[in-house]
Amino acid sequence: MANIDFSSFFGGGGSNFYSDYASIRNGSYKRLMKSYYAHYGSKAQSKSGKSSSGSGKNILDQILEEKRNPTVSKSVTSANADLNAGVSSLKSAINKLQNEDTYSDKDGANVGENVRTALKSYVESYNKTVKASKQSNNSSMTKHIADMMKDTSANADKLKEIGIHINGDGSLTLDETKAKTAKSYLTKDLFSSEDTRSYGSKVTSHLNGAAVYSGRSTASSKTNTVTQTDEATKDTTSSSTDLKSDIEALTGDKLFSVTAEKDADGNDIEKYDIEAITSRVSSFVKNYNDLISSARLLGNEGVASNLKNLLNKTAENKDALKEIGLTADKNGNLSLDEKKLKSSDMSVARKTLKSYAKAIETSSSLVKYYATTNANTSTGYNSIGAYNTTSKSTYNGII
Repeated sequence: MANIDFSSFFGGGGSNFYSDYASIRNGSYKRLMKSYYAHYGSKAQSKSGKSSSGSGKNILDQILEEKRNPTVSKSVTSANADLNAGVSSLKSAINKLQNEDTYSDKDGANVGENVRTALKSYVESYNKTVKASKQSNNSSMTKHIADMMKDTSANADKLKEIGIHINGDGSLTLDETKAKTAKSYLTKDLFSSEDTRSYGSKVTSHLNGAAVYSGRSTASSKTNTVTQTDEATKDTTSSSTDLKSDIEALTGDKLFSVTAEKDADGNDIEKYDIEAITSRVSSFVKNYNDLISSARLLGNEGVASNLKNLLNKTAENKDALKEIGLTADKNGNLSLDEKKLKSSDMSVARKTLKSYAKAIETSSSLVKYYATTNANTSTGYNSIGAYNTTSKSTYNGII
């Protein structure tokens, strides 16, 4: 729920729930509360003609129960449902803006009108999602929406060029005339699925992260979500460990060591162990893809931040990696063309791989660190599936 610190409920002051519970049940605070609420209950029940016997205990237990299981209002429940629907519709709107048909003059269709229609759908879905996020208590989803809003703000000038303006409350307004008449390539480039650094790709990444937690606010999904998080944590840890081994090999000297041989003319040549290099790079690609796939399932701010840094480094090295057979898709996943790698200049491949592996080394290690040490603290539920009243959102003021 936006701009609310749950730790302040009932004078929590950020203390652990179970500590509060014990002090109320067993300490002097218990006697004070019972005395006060017994008197309060006696007054209330005397008006209705009912006995006041045990009323203090009943009211105290009711308060404790409310603290342990906070009531979700109908409006919040509705907002959670709207947020789930908004994320889905917004992803569909972006897919339309990333579809080549939107920018082609197929069957005589007007490109400008296609773009205007697609942008209108995007703005409407975006606004519904933001509105729902402000009223939702699904913190795991709203954190991703907050990041989406940050990226939107960072691209304000580019969005303005195609007719989209950012309002003070974070919602968007579309100048339909400008959207229709603006150069279509401006919209296409801004929402490009080919460039992992584009505005559209970043928004898609945030929405994918939010979609993992759709339905998390319902009681029936708590156990399943915790199990999913535990599995994702194990997978992330395993992949990160294996990736670290690959990085050490790619940044070391042994893998790219050369042996002196003579060619058919008797000239000295340097020979690399191409098969060993290809095998290690293939292992690197697999573990890298496994890491980002499992890490995306964790609603953890530390993981998300370092995963974003890792993906940015991949995007920055995209062209150099492509020259030696490594291609990054719109989601940051890598694929290897072994034939191209084997035919590459190994001195160039060595330099590129060493530089890239070194660049992502810290981020990949920190992904593992936050996955293993903070797996549950940034979500609304703790490791046993109870609501975490001590978590504090760093996104207050954004949504």
